[in-house]
Amino acid sequence: MNRTKKVLEILADRFVFDVDDLTMEMKLKEELGCDSLDREVIAEELDHFFGVDLAHGAECEWVTVQDVINAAKP
Repeated sequence: MNRTKKVLEILADRFVFDVDDLTMEMKLKEELGCDSLDREVIAEELDHFFGVDLAHGAECEWVTVQDVINAAKP
């Protein structure tokens, strides 16, 4: 499974969306309802699935779905 698809699945599961309804431009806070706890959980999942060790607080900079996908890259 590729990274983009897995990140979309993580987000869809977390925010109860259909994967096909998510777009790269969607705003995490405004459109998905993502709060700081959600961001921490997503960061932990990125680490679990991809071994991505984000700098402390890096997830606070995420604005869109594309930002999360970019963070999943090594």
